[in-house]
Amino acid sequence: MKIWIKYLLTICLGIVLGMFMPMSDSFIASIQSIAIGITLIILYPLELFSAAIGIYELHEEKRLLKVLSRAFLYSLIFIFSATILGIVISSFAPVIRIQLGEKIGTTPGLMTIGEILPKFFPPTIIDIFVNTNFILPLFAVTLFIGLSFSSNKHAGKVMLNVFESASELLWNINSFIIEILPFLFIFIAASVTRSLLAIKDFSNYAKLFEIILIESILYIFGIIPLVIYVKRKKRNPYKILYGMLATGLSALFIPHAFGSVTTGIKHLKESLGVRRRINATTLPLTMTFGRAGTVLISTTAFIVVLSSYSQIGLTVQSIFWILLWLPITGLLSGASANLGVLSAIAFVCSIYGRGFESGFVLLLPIALPLFLIGNLLDALTYMTVAYCSSTGEEDVVEHEMRHFI
Repeated sequence: MKIWIKYLLTICLGIVLGMFMPMSDSFIASIQSIAIGITLIILYPLELFSAAIGIYELHEEKRLLKVLSRAFLYSLIFIFSATILGIVISSFAPVIRIQLGEKIGTTPGLMTIGEILPKFFPPTIIDIFVNTNFILPLFAVTLFIGLSFSSNKHAGKVMLNVFESASELLWNINSFIIEILPFLFIFIAASVTRSLLAIKDFSNYAKLFEIILIESILYIFGIIPLVIYVKRKKRNPYKILYGMLATGLSALFIPHAFGSVTTGIKHLKESLGVRRRINATTLPLTMTFGRAGTVLISTTAFIVVLSSYSQIGLTVQSIFWILLWLPITGLLSGASANLGVLSAIAFVCSIYGRGFESGFVLLLPIALPLFLIGNLLDALTYMTVAYCSSTGEEDVVEHEMRHFI
């Protein structure tokens, strides 16, 4: 049975459990926390050993800079495309005004550049593994290790073999975790379902979600296939999207930006045929700089906040302001994988000022669904960037759909 079918069946079971079974919320939330921890526990060690080898091999072939440049460029393309799509659809949609509800509170804000830099250069390597919300410092370590293998091949030969063995071992462990993950999805989906059912006055946000649904469809079935087609004209982009289905399902229910990555890594290799050295090397960059889904949802939601607070609506000046700051917000959100759309909007509101500093409170009741939808689009984005970042046909081996896992 294919992995996406397992995920779908257990998600449906979890939804039923969350709706009808008399289990305590604390118990389900605890199991969900454990499940998320299991998906993250293998990611950093696997990335450490796999990316170091990938960097070494690509550097030896003199393709490292080209692959990394493509990953960064594709990430920026998706970021700006998402911002423009959000502005265009919101401009043509009817004006939405959300009334302030009963839920008043705060949300963790995104880190500023001044706060990110110390985390990029932590005092010890252990701090890199402790902070599972920012993967770029780990990539810096793997870059130094991979390049050191090239600079001193004789001395690094033994360690290179150790890294290769560790990478294979961790890959097998990751495959085992993915096999047991469907069982954990029962509790993940149950917890998400109960949180969604607890939202009051959901109808107050119905029009917003209609716009988000339209944007998501256009992004998934329009922008992503277009980028894939431009890169690989001989391959059906919708076939590639099908290979991302399991990763998308996991991202739609796991409230952490890295929660679906281990599933994505496996499907990139075994379904889409992307060699491990490509996806291991490019994923840290695109997971940091390519949270286009978060940017898309944040753009739309911020425009709704503006409309709710102001009678002026969307002006030319505000459009250019959004085109500048929403992509920046997307880049900053790469340092906070545990935070999503609401934190991004809170950051943008604080920068915008003019009495809008607390505008994000309008969206507090729907913080979770906004996060999950953005997470889904982020996951499909990083898989697409990894798929398109290769510089040679030998980096991607096409599989028939019936052989997808």
